[in-house]
Amino acid sequence: MRAIVETVREPLIVLDGNLRVATANRSFYHTFEATSAETEQQLIFDLGNGQWNIPQLRRLLLEILPTDSELQDFEVEHNFEQIGNKTMLLNARKMTQSEGGDNILLAIEDITERKIAEAALVEHNNELESFVHQVSHDLKAPLRAISNLSQWIEDDLEGQLPPNNQQQFQLLRTRVKRMESMIDSLLLYARAGRQEAHPETFDLGELLNEIIDSLAPPESFIIEIQPPLPTLTTKRVFLSQVFANLISNAIKHHTSTTGHLHISALEHPDCYEFILKDDGPGIAPEHHAKVFDIFQTLKSKDKRDSTGIGLAIVKKIVEAEEGTIRLESSLGQGTTFYVTWPKSHP
Repeated sequence: MRAIVETVREPLIVLDGNLRVATANRSFYHTFEATSAETEQQLIFDLGNGQWNIPQLRRLLLEILPTDSELQDFEVEHNFEQIGNKTMLLNARKMTQSEGGDNILLAIEDITERKIAEAALVEHNNELESFVHQVSHDLKAPLRAISNLSQWIEDDLEGQLPPNNQQQFQLLRTRVKRMESMIDSLLLYARAGRQEAHPETFDLGELLNEIIDSLAPPESFIIEIQPPLPTLTTKRVFLSQVFANLISNAIKHHTSTTGHLHISALEHPDCYEFILKDDGPGIAPEHHAKVFDIFQTLKSKDKRDSTGIGLAIVKKIVEAEEGTIRLESSLGQGTTFYVTWPKSHP
């Protein structure tokens, strides 16, 4: 056992059934500035003048690991002040010996740099969101002024403007409105999937009915939900955003008010797969990747009332939750979206 432990580069401890240190490797002694005499045969919680008396580690070693035969390993993060405030990830694995009894292998990984990088990323993202919010505010103010000024000029010249000039003023305000929508969409995209969300247990069928009711599709537009649908434990708000955007797209981009949307779910070992199939105009294969890009739609700019943000938000949320999204479609044949959603959330 001692020879095997010494081959591991990361700090490593082996505990006996009484949670005393059976052996440790040189990397452990070097990292924690300890000696074998100070370590071996000592209770894990007494090591380093009590720095290993970690409440979460104690609870897991004493309460959870011995009683839960299905729980084979777990991880604990802890900041060790005595060795320069390094953050360590402690991974414990129960090992049953051939002669009977259990040992616990406690692997230790230095994740200090990773935690610093994660904190820097969070700070960067917060700064980016603040920047987007500020830019959105600063851009919308002059846009509203342009729209108001054009309306005042048109009102002052009432009866004097030729029809083509009136049309140009109307076009100007339409484009100002579209720009404001794009700015709002940019803010939505920046925030997508980043708000605080905790797992909830809910019935997917009930969630879909709530979404459909809020979207208020035309009575002639049929949305068929195929049972059975699962009860999920996941981040409800994120999954709700995904379905709301996909269902809204199917309604909004259909060429008829008598359209049909079919929603179903399949269960796989590690995830659920949601399938949304409509009978709309379809999407040519060369545009399949493009529809997930921000501000991309397949209509000309002056003939659309959408900023093209919905599917970009869906893709961002799904991938942030470690799922996938793809589509199958061709012109005139409708569109089918396939969304996988992990059973265990990141």
